[in-house]
Amino acid sequence: MKLFETEAKQLLEEYGLVTPGFEADEYVVKAQVLAKNRKENDGIKFASSRKEAEALASKIKARKVNGHEVNDVLIEEKTEFSQEYYIGVLYDTDVRSPVLLFSENGGTGVEDTKVQKLVLEDYNQWRIREFLKNQDISSDQLVNLGKTIGKICECFFEQDARMIEINPLVKTDSGYVVLDAMVDLEEDASYRHSRDYEERSEFGRQKTEREIKAAEIDRDDHQGIAGKYTELDGDIAMMLAGGGASLSNMDALIE
Repeated sequence: MKLFETEAKQLLEEYGLVTPGFEADEYVVKAQVLAKNRKENDGIKFASSRKEAEALASKIKARKVNGHEVNDVLIEEKTEFSQEYYIGVLYDTDVRSPVLLFSENGGTGVEDTKVQKLVLEDYNQWRIREFLKNQDISSDQLVNLGKTIGKICECFFEQDARMIEINPLVKTDSGYVVLDAMVDLEEDASYRHSRDYEERSEFGRQKTEREIKAAEIDRDDHQGIAGKYTELDGDIAMMLAGGGASLSNMDALIE
């Protein structure tokens, strides 16, 4: 399950990470959608007053962002910073292990930036600091930046996340601040957590009644017989392999 930015930040705050405040002289207005490239699609705006920010929020809600409906808008402090980093924690199929991805050049265009990789067994502070030291991070930043990244890794492991991406994590006069965050949680591990997130679809809309029912079938059956069901226009189609699995899926569909 992919979280909206507001949900991702609230989860990271539980681990002691700092996010922008809500009272300031200047503001950032962000559409809460699961679409990429929000800024390029007018989903992120800047305002010099609270009144202007609220007016921009109303305009953003009145349209779609990259094909996604906007049901919520985040208004938060515009943060001044001296350095921005890219931090990613995810599963790497090449090494078959979680990895930490790091770059000193976070922000826009990070897709074209070379990142450094550390294979993770846990969130051991010594290994993270040694890794940062090898990236020529100055000694005065090693401890605090290492602790911050350690908290991100702790959240990843404890929350059964598939991916946590923070771009950027910025250095300010008071410490490190998460400016933007993406979190993808493993839905199959939901039984281990008390999660109360609203149903959502990656297609920029709410889940349909059938999609919700399919998810409910899987929650009641550890075999996951309904599978990942996505409702599209047209007739129902199924791609199956294996006699037993095919029959189970057909039973779930008819039910």
